[in-house]
Amino acid sequence: MNIGQIKLFSWVTTGALTAGLGWYVFDYITSMEARHAMPDPKKAKLVLEDIEQIKVKTDDVVPYPDLQRLFHAYRKDGSASLNWTGKEKVIEKPTETTTPTEAPKVRVTDVVSIVMVKADTRDPAQSAVYLRYKPASRVQGAPPMGMLVKVGEHLLPPQDKIRLDEVVPEGGWFAFEGEERERELLGPARFDVSNFVVEVGPEGVRLPTPIMVPSSNIQPFNPNRTAKIGANAFQIGLEDAKYFEDNYQEIFARDVRTMRYQDPKTGRYSGIEITSVTPGSLAAQHGAQEGDVIKSINGHPVTSTQEAIHFVKSNSNKYSTWEVVVENKGQSRTVTYHSPNK
Repeated sequence: MNIGQIKLFSWVTTGALTAGLGWYVFDYITSMEARHAMPDPKKAKLVLEDIEQIKVKTDDVVPYPDLQRLFHAYRKDGSASLNWTGKEKVIEKPTETTTPTEAPKVRVTDVVSIVMVKADTRDPAQSAVYLRYKPASRVQGAPPMGMLVKVGEHLLPPQDKIRLDEVVPEGGWFAFEGEERERELLGPARFDVSNFVVEVGPEGVRLPTPIMVPSSNIQPFNPNRTAKIGANAFQIGLEDAKYFEDNYQEIFARDVRTMRYQDPKTGRYSGIEITSVTPGSLAAQHGAQEGDVIKSINGHPVTSTQEAIHFVKSNSNKYSTWEVVVENKGQSRTVTYHSPNK
């Protein structure tokens, strides 16, 4: 095939393709309106009605009784159950509600013992008993030497529902607040002298030979003076408490010096530092030591002497025991003070 024939074939082919494309464009434009027109509703209805309806085969439907028989399991007694696993269903029995047992009532004789009775017949309100707490009382920080409880006052927690209601020569009557029960009378221990024999001779009554009791370093209890009752525990005396209340400014100016303690790590004020204590002074007798940093009183943080004094005065009727957290040279200790029974 020569070049002329090739050119002729190419022209003929190109002309045919151009004619076909032109006819397609012409046909598309002329039929565009017909393509976008909505179908005739009547013709559409006739077409849909000519479709044959699908018949539901009744053989494919399983009757409900057969379904029950298929999935139900039967118990040993023949009754039906919806537990299709075949395992016997365990029926939980309802728990029986039991009436809570009443807590045993605490008796006064189980928690305290009476050492001394002060029955004031002229003014019964001033009557009191001197008592000691037993280990069963679960009272924390109780003075081991005992403490004075006046009429109307309560025992220390957790026995604070027990109140000294009345004092008679035989002992103290204790009432139980919040409980419908009778009062209990508890008196001091009595000594049996029925077997004591007195010898009488020509010269008269013969006194028994005195028994020598070895001396001890324990000083007799004086309610007016503060007594150290533990390593870090003090029973404040009546006169000492009165003296401090009336002269605390002079005591801080003469016997003890303090300053606000600033934490070197945080730079915040976080306590009261005792810079000096006069030996033998009232502050020293109550456990104050040079270098002590008082951090809190009964859980209340203090950062100045005025703040500490204000807290104690404002809560003097609320607390009878004061726990002071003290730090000294990195060691922390808690000093406990028991207020006097006025």
